[in-house]
Amino acid sequence: MATMQTTLALWIDGILTDEQVVQWADREILSNDIANDQVIELSLNGPRKFLNRAQLLFEVYPPQLRWSERFSLRAVKVDLSSDDSVKKFRDWVLNTIFSDFASLTEDGDFYSFGMMIDHFLIDCKDADKANDFIRENLPLLLPECKQTIAKMNY
Repeated sequence: MATMQTTLALWIDGILTDEQVVQWADREILSNDIANDQVIELSLNGPRKFLNRAQLLFEVYPPQLRWSERFSLRAVKVDLSSDDSVKKFRDWVLNTIFSDFASLTEDGDFYSFGMMIDHFLIDCKDADKANDFIRENLPLLLPECKQTIAKMNY
């Protein structure tokens, strides 16, 4: 089961909606005999208000997700038959590939994939080639993406 910090980090990164976060909090409340004050606060106020207050009241600071985790969460949702879905993923990779230098060596396959997209878009100026690369190669990374997500316990 995901922790509150992981759930909030996923919300901050746009993976979860406000409603999904509140639903998570509601499930947590219902599954425990004694409800946690922080979870109740999150359920009642939603993530935006919760985080604005929580940093003062509860000292809650969601962890930053690693780029490979963010990549994996998005990759498993890409509909390869949809041009819009592929383009959205492609653009996200291009805009975030250099955001987490600390894990470059640990997440080599994901970064190599992202660097190829960067190469096709920036160096070659060929969005179609980048899209074709995603459609052909992303399925090969999906098992690793699923393993990465499983390690997050979400």
